Amino acid sequence: MQVNPGKILRTTLSVLLYALSLFVVILVFVLGFIRTEKGQDIIRKEAVSYLSKKLGTSVSIGRFRTNLLTHIEIQGITIEDKSNEVLLHAGTIDVNYELLAFLNNSLSISQLS
Repeated sequence: MQVNPGKILRTTLSVLLYALSLFVVILVFVLGFIRTEKGQDIIRKEAVSYLSKKLGTSVSIGRFRTNLLTHIEIQGITIEDKSNEVLLHAGTIDVNYELLAFLNNSLSISQLS
């Protein structure tokens, strides 16, 4: 029985190409879904749940919008303390940032309002 190294290499490269293609397709669908209103609503709900659990208090966020690359807008934020007193109530927080700065483990905010 003779093994053909060329055939093994072609098969291996073919499998790797299919796996990479599948990864790219899934990534495009996930990023596309996150840009939809439903996707951003899921992010808002998860953020509220995480912050409420982490802080042990009531947190509410009215609306969350982002384009992922440069901008996040959060409207209607309310954070209460453990005695139900309002610690923070903000109408709109608008943040412009540079995504490439995250690659250097830093946060670069160009505008915060």
